[in-house]
Amino acid sequence: VLKGDVSDQDAAENWILTAPFMYPADYEAMKNLKDSAEQLRLGTYVGPGTEEHLEEYGLKEPTAILEMHMAAGSTGTVGTEGVYDVSDWEERTKTLTIGKAKSDMVDYLLYDGKIYTISRFSVSTFTEAEALSTTARYLVATPLNSLESVTVEEKGKDPVRYGLIRFDEEQTDSTGGETQTEQTIRCMRNGEEIPYETFAAAYERMLTVTVSGKLPEGYEAKEAHTKYTFRTVSGGTHTVELCDYDGIHDAVIMDGCMMFYLIKGGMTELP
Repeated sequence: VLKGDVSDQDAAENWILTAPFMYPADYEAMKNLKDSAEQLRLGTYVGPGTEEHLEEYGLKEPTAILEMHMAAGSTGTVGTEGVYDVSDWEERTKTLTIGKAKSDMVDYLLYDGKIYTISRFSVSTFTEAEALSTTARYLVATPLNSLESVTVEEKGKDPVRYGLIRFDEEQTDSTGGETQTEQTIRCMRNGEEIPYETFAAAYERMLTVTVSGKLPEGYEAKEAHTKYTFRTVSGGTHTVELCDYDGIHDAVIMDGCMMFYLIKGGMTELP
């Protein structure tokens, strides 16, 4: 499920797995699923979805059902004459019901009340996906260009808030010719300015931090000793909490979900 709006700048990083358990989804895994959905193609038309045909082609008791819910939106394409055309789409749900095999590589499929064939390879990304393989392994999901602020709260210390201020400045080239607009970013640490480049370098390193392993079933988290709150330019909020797991690892709680642990000291320190 997409957490937020499809038009958000950071929409690609805001997917969450909701079943069979809840946990933020991995960006690359979701990109793969969306790319695979985009490439789905119907094969040969077999016939209408009558009761007899549904029974004959194994669609009464399907092997899989893919349901894709799409938000309202617009897509644009450049036509053969070079004209950019925009098409508006209403909110809708599409269901693909997969029946029995026609051959080793082809299955029967029910779509919009009609039966077709479809390549088994084209749907294997969905039918063979394992939930755990789609979960986020990176602790920080908010890219720098989508970040508005990050607050770090450590037990026994005062909170530290880093806020980014973006504004446009007009720049004139050295010859005094054309004027261009460039974005300038300032970084404030608890209200005092620090070099943005220093913060950006540390934050980019933080984006590469990955979990160290999976927590055992039934583990109950303790009180968090460190909490990171990320706020995005789209108005979203993400949290990462760390609490003691064993002598050398911390349990990780992402947006209220817990599944992995991180080696102690594994998070990059911000300036």
